[in-house]
Amino acid sequence: MPAYRTDLIKSVIGRTSFGIWDLLNTGADPFGAPVRPKWEPEQVIRLLGKCGVPRISLHDLDVGLDPWVLPDESGMQKRIEELKACLREAKVAVWMYTPCLFHNPLVRAGSVTSNDVRVRRMSLRKMLLSLDVAAEFGASWVTFWLGRDGAEVDALIDSRAAYERIADALHIACSYVRNKGYKVKISIEPKPNEPRGDIYTATVGHALGLISMLPDADQDIVKINPELLQHEGMAGLNCYHAIGLLVAANKLAFLHLGGQTPLRYDQDHPYLGGNSCLKTSFYIALAITKHAPDCVLEFDCHPLRTEAGDQAREEFVLCNVEALGLMMEKANAFLKHPEVKAIIAETDARGFGVSADPEKDIAAFVKQLHADTGKADDVSASLKPQAQALDRLVNMHLLGYL
Repeated sequence: MPAYRTDLIKSVIGRTSFGIWDLLNTGADPFGAPVRPKWEPEQVIRLLGKCGVPRISLHDLDVGLDPWVLPDESGMQKRIEELKACLREAKVAVWMYTPCLFHNPLVRAGSVTSNDVRVRRMSLRKMLLSLDVAAEFGASWVTFWLGRDGAEVDALIDSRAAYERIADALHIACSYVRNKGYKVKISIEPKPNEPRGDIYTATVGHALGLISMLPDADQDIVKINPELLQHEGMAGLNCYHAIGLLVAANKLAFLHLGGQTPLRYDQDHPYLGGNSCLKTSFYIALAITKHAPDCVLEFDCHPLRTEAGDQAREEFVLCNVEALGLMMEKANAFLKHPEVKAIIAETDARGFGVSADPEKDIAAFVKQLHADTGKADDVSASLKPQAQALDRLVNMHLLGYL
């Protein structure tokens, strides 16, 4: 087997993170037993430190900090100190912290959208506690993935009420952040389905809609972390567009990365893993390179179930980072290629080719807009979009002929 490309790994590892759940994964699924030995969170932290990964994201259930499992406050504080000591030793920082609002039977009919006010209160308390814990770890983000807030039977929860309840919970969380003076921000992670038949915060668009329901002060705190290819791919949506929309709206928190065959269940394959579409993975890297050059890239996936050896977890880390480095190098090289630059230089990023400012003088803007008396057929005949040429260049580049 070829040696890992350390140059590719070094080029991107400084901006990466891994979810702790990635490496705690034992390969079990609903139809099969574990194939890898069970690990403790500290083992994962040490491995990431050994590999040079600077960040990790923690899941309360995975690290023994779920208040529904460990309600004792002194026991929770002791566990926090144990984890902080391990993180310091491994020189790994906490990037994101997330509360589990989907595992406990309590939330089987929704967490903050539940019709039972007791469940809503307990879920909200857990969300607020996660902000406290995140602040203690010095995390940058708390992610709310509302994986049980959806429906198989739409008659159970009024859809308008469901979205209002989610918005209420986010507003309370934002108010809590301000009141406590925390620096941590909140991200929403959309997903179309699984484990629920239809999850309310299904797509990037749904998440943006929820944020628009919040007061302006809250909107400064809340952003979105999409999971690509997986969650957009599950719904057959375009990952490149998702990043573009979030950057344009200034709502991109960070990215979760992994591999996915479109329109399947959430496979969580490694980045570029399995039957992932290389072209879509390339466009994700292209969007990052063009529009989010400082974005933290976190792997939210796990080793293939075929990988059961002692080295499976370390190889998983290295394979993901190497694959990311490879695709980012491809994206950078593509944008620098003379033929690509020549075609892209002809495109307008924004605007209508009118000098008048519509904000200051809409009448002058409209007058200039109508001054062009060209006929649609003449303009159409002169168009040269060069989409086919660009597509050919993308294919040649990915296949090593450019």
